[in-house]
Amino acid sequence: CETKDVGIISSYCELKKCPQSELLSYLKEVRFLMEYGFFGTLRKEKRTLTRIYPETIKTNLSNLKHLVFEVTESCNLQCYYCGYGSLYNSVIGRHSTRLPFEKAKALIDYLIPFWRKDECRSKALNISFYGGEPLLNFSFINNVVEYLNEINIFDCLRFSITTNGTLLHHYVEYLVDNNFKVDISLDGNKHDNRYRVDKEMTNTFDKVLENINIIRNHYPDFFSNNVQFQAVLSKANSIDSITRFFNNEF
Repeated sequence: CETKDVGIISSYCELKKCPQSELLSYLKEVRFLMEYGFFGTLRKEKRTLTRIYPETIKTNLSNLKHLVFEVTESCNLQCYYCGYGSLYNSVIGRHSTRLPFEKAKALIDYLIPFWRKDECRSKALNISFYGGEPLLNFSFINNVVEYLNEINIFDCLRFSITTNGTLLHHYVEYLVDNNFKVDISLDGNKHDNRYRVDKEMTNTFDKVLENINIIRNHYPDFFSNNVQFQAVLSKANSIDSITRFFNNEF
């Protein structure tokens, strides 16, 4: 990280087949983190605190607070800045694989004996679904929700989903009935959102806003309490324009 030798940097880039601009960008980030103490050597007495013991693992499993499923890598969008997109040439790309419910059931069945311990009673479990676009594998979500309700271990189950919003109109009633927290990706107004496109390179803003308004108009309390947004800051928008849009629109 400390080297500024052009020859070393050039040789490394040639070896790893990466552009120098990309390497220099990463070096800049690492130097920044080093400057603010994010890297360093732990003292010996602190290293002993990081040892992991079987009983610690069992306790943590018994008191698990959050279970997260990557439902699918599939996505019906082709956002310009996506980590699986063309800007990231080192990534092979998305696969169309979808997580089968059997794998989730096997995991849950493994955890059940830990959860059934007395100290786990009356606690809440948070279950999150993301992708890709998780609603492309809705049957998985439905099966997990049904199974966790069926085993009836937790007094409170809290479900959440991160979605691009384009398919919400198909599943609004389900999400409301199961009190999901819904995190919708939207980068601001139509101009600000222009990097979020579908396979035909069409801006998805109109469709997403239409689906948001279905929720807002038919389930206003759910919208106020359960819906939130996440925006990507890019060259297409600004913090001011994003903030202004959400404040004015919602």
